Formats: sequence, structure tokens, C-alpha cells
Amino acid sequence: AIDIELSSRDIIDDVIHLAHHANKAIVASYHNFEETPLKNYLESLADEAQACSAHILKIAATPHTQTDLKSLATFTATARIPVVTIAMGELGAISRVLFPALGSLFTFANFCHESAPGQLNYAETAQLLARFYPEYQAEKPEALQGIESLTRKSSALEQ
Repeated sequence: AIDIELSSRDIIDDVIHLAHHANKAIVASYHNFEETPLKNYLESLADEAQACSAHILKIAATPHTQTDLKSLATFTATARIPVVTIAMGELGAISRVLFPALGSLFTFANFCHESAPGQLNYAETAQLLARFYPEYQAEKPEALQGIESLTRKSSALEQ
């Protein structure tokens, strides 16, 4: 897959053209480390992603209130394009496990250090997904099962 920021106006058309020719999935991304955009703006991002022939829209925004978090959750559940939605920061940490139930295609986790505010580590995320989504364990690709084994060994060495 190719992940390109929607704001990359100078290169987005060329990157998407090349990705289509290479039969790669295209993820159009929007990151906002300051706030959560209003519903109309989120919907305009979906329109923009569709207009540039992206397969998936990824939104990472920063909620400051429960209302912001609910806005992202509602957008995720009602989006008319496949989405990956992440709420960043401490308030948004729950989104890493909740939003897949609302339609977010995947989530992000880290192995060592968070790459975004509120990001959970892989072991914790995998444990929560397995607890709340019993089908997660059965659907998990073999590669992830190997990564979990390495993560357990690394955690044991750290202790």
C-alpha cells in the first residue's frame, strides 16, 4: 500500500498514478496534531480522498473533549469511504481499540516508543483486541503471530 498525505498537493497525483499502475492500495492521510475537525470538514476529506482515487482515508486527529471523540467515532461509523480513524493523545487512546468496532480498518501500535501521542504498545493492543474481538485471533496473519513471539521474548529480556 501507498500512504500519502492529502496535503501533498505537488506530488499526490503522480504518486497515485504510479500506485494504480503498480496495483497498490492507496491510503490518503490527514493528520491534525492540534484539534479534531468539524464533521463537515471530515466529510470534505472523504470527498477529497474519493476524488483522487484513494481506496482508504486515514484520519489522525487530536480530541480535547469527549464530544471530539464522539465526533470521530460517528464519522468512522458513518463514513461513505473505507476509513482508518485514530484519535491521538491520552483522550484518544481508547480509539485504538474501539474504532475498529465502528468500521476503522486497522489500528496502529508501537514496539518500543510511541510514534504518535496516545499510541499503545503492540503487546497491550494485541491483548485488548483479542479480549474484545474474539475473531481477531483467528483472522490475524501469520506474520503478526511471529511478531508477537518476538515481542514476548523482547519483553522478557527487558525485565
